[in-house]
Amino acid sequence: MGQREDVISIAASQIGVNPGGDKFWQYMGYTHHVEWCASFLSWVMNEAGLTTSQWTQSGGVLQIYNGAVARGDILATGAALQPGDVVFFEWRNPGDGPDHIGIIQSISGDMLTTIEGNILVNGVDNVGTQIWNRNSVYIWAFARPQYTSTGPLDPWHRKAAAALLVAIKRKRF
Repeated sequence: MGQREDVISIAASQIGVNPGGDKFWQYMGYTHHVEWCASFLSWVMNEAGLTTSQWTQSGGVLQIYNGAVARGDILATGAALQPGDVVFFEWRNPGDGPDHIGIIQSISGDMLTTIEGNILVNGVDNVGTQIWNRNSVYIWAFARPQYTSTGPLDPWHRKAAAALLVAIKRKRF
């Protein structure tokens, strides 16, 4: 699988399993409960092997958005979306910038199923899915992370790559 598929799989594996999001906001270094949708996304991207040059690691949605703008990851209005693209939402103070974030899991016409952290799932703050119309007034922007076609190396390939590096250093290649 590539990083795009890994992001979707990793995010989906967290649905409903971490009430309160402690694992995600602690990952970003917070010592107390904070709004953690951006921390969740940062954790997912890190677990999928994205580097900070591919995606901004932050507990703040606006910082992630600004990083996406700086890298040219923001998609043009009407662009064809793909699973693994990121959705920036803005619903608190209209016009002040994005304040929530999610990952597109699937697309059917104009309808998007997203995986989001820090949403209410059966009355509990958790990771869950939501369905959105891509033209919703709450959607601020879409971004496409700079995914590579392959994700992190599995253990066998990691060991083979390390052995090759040793052989090259010893000039036995």
